[in-house]
Amino acid sequence: MRSLTTIVLAVLALTAGCSTPAPEPFGVPPAPSTTPAPVDMTPEEIELYGPRVELPGGLLQKQLGKVAQISAPGSDDPRDWAIRIVLDSIEVDPRGCAAGIKPERGHRLLLSLRVETSEKYDPSLAGNPVFYEWSTVGPDGVSEAPASSEPTCQFDKSLPFDLRPSAKYRGQVSVGTANPAGQLVLSNLFVWDYPAP
Repeated sequence: MRSLTTIVLAVLALTAGCSTPAPEPFGVPPAPSTTPAPVDMTPEEIELYGPRVELPGGLLQKQLGKVAQISAPGSDDPRDWAIRIVLDSIEVDPRGCAAGIKPERGHRLLLSLRVETSEKYDPSLAGNPVFYEWSTVGPDGVSEAPASSEPTCQFDKSLPFDLRPSAKYRGQVSVGTANPAGQLVLSNLFVWDYPAP
């Protein structure tokens, strides 16, 4: 009996300071915090990537025209990358898309992208910024899952579906959403505000 009491007291002592903090009120997104980059960045790198702003949950806040990149497998060094993505513009409900096909969720975002892959790019590990890699978060803070399908706006300007290592691409991706304003999320890694301020 004494050993059981000792074990119970030991468990209570170990878990005493481990309570879960109260959750944020629903619909109120937490304020972003600026954290230092894992590697000291040069002024040129800061110009390329923009300031490092990490949101709760680990998403990195990005600005239009700045590089978002995924590191090579097994590396945390930003200089050792597999794919770089630059989101140049986000158009909300653009005119002239897909011969009048209405978006499944009510609104369409047309993303203009530049993508570069390194020799270390492996599509099974680093991904591809196609429509199903994008999701949105509405002004109420509720996340929306990626659409299961989304017709492209202009086929001749679409970003290729298959990317290869050591290549550069320019194109568009169409994303369906119920949110005409909010945050655009890529692969649960990066986030952009839209419409752009």
